[in-house]
Amino acid sequence: MQGGAADSFMLQYVSSRLLAQNMAPGFKISLEQKDLRNALQTADEAKTPLPALALVHQLFMSREAADKAETEGNHALFRVYEDLSKFTMSKI
Repeated sequence: MQGGAADSFMLQYVSSRLLAQNMAPGFKISLEQKDLRNALQTADEAKTPLPALALVHQLFMSREAADKAETEGNHALFRVYEDLSKFTMSKI
């Protein structure tokens, strides 16, 4: 996807970290969750559904439940997908 229409700074930055198995947080899950809760509360008050945002919040909750909120960053959603699919980066 790099170099194509879906390319972005985040894709380049995150993909290189994932391939190196580097899960050190750039922006901690706990901080991401605070922002997501604020956005969801604001959306609720405005009666505006944000199902994708709610899903991301729930996925991050699984990392919080694994005590990773302070040690992993927002790119750790990949770990959720590994857990759900049994796919791991070591298979690449």
